[in-house]
Amino acid sequence: MLKKLVKKAIIPLTLLILVLVLGLFIGFNSWDKNLYVQWSPSKGRGVAGKKSSEQLLNLSYDQLSQQARTAVFSKNEVIEENGYIAFYLGNFLVPDSQRQRHQFICQIFPFVEFSFSSIGVILSGERGLMVIQSPCNMEDENFIGPFWIPQKDILAHPSKESYTLPEKETFIRFYHASIELIPRWLLTHIRFFHKDQKQKEFIIHFIPGEDAPYFELSLKSPSESLSQETTF
Repeated sequence: MLKKLVKKAIIPLTLLILVLVLGLFIGFNSWDKNLYVQWSPSKGRGVAGKKSSEQLLNLSYDQLSQQARTAVFSKNEVIEENGYIAFYLGNFLVPDSQRQRHQFICQIFPFVEFSFSSIGVILSGERGLMVIQSPCNMEDENFIGPFWIPQKDILAHPSKESYTLPEKETFIRFYHASIELIPRWLLTHIRFFHKDQKQKEFIIHFIPGEDAPYFELSLKSPSESLSQETTF
């Protein structure tokens, strides 16, 4: 009697073990080592948090923006080149307008606007503001960028309010700012958009003291630029 029961139990038990092993194999091979699952032929870097593609498609705008904020600030690179500063930020994926698949942010929005706030300097009761508009560049799946700043021109003409880089389709404007008095700038706002479709945009806000990590930029000493967790 006991032998018959054991024989009957072997088949369902074997099937259960096979299902568990297969599930673990799929799980380990589908998760990106840093962020989340792949849903396209090549592994992409997505918004922070281990969520499936189906879960991400169902995220609200605020939830998606919050996770994208973590991804975009998760890594950065700043370089100096021939009188220019170029910076890179973390890349991420978002659902397309039909919420049927994911694409990298620069594949959906061709332009981006960065807003930097001055750190520790207030002029006439206002914090300095630096706004950079640029094409949304993407050299690989890890970073968006480069985004260019004419460091040499800005430091040579600190009283100017705007600077244009025609060859890079980039425009920079300063508000309530004295370049000579502001050593550091904090990225507080990123807007991805279409120039001819003003209603279609994706915005990331960063609130100092509430969010981390962050991205800080120095126009005078780019090597001091950094991104890390902190409180303000």
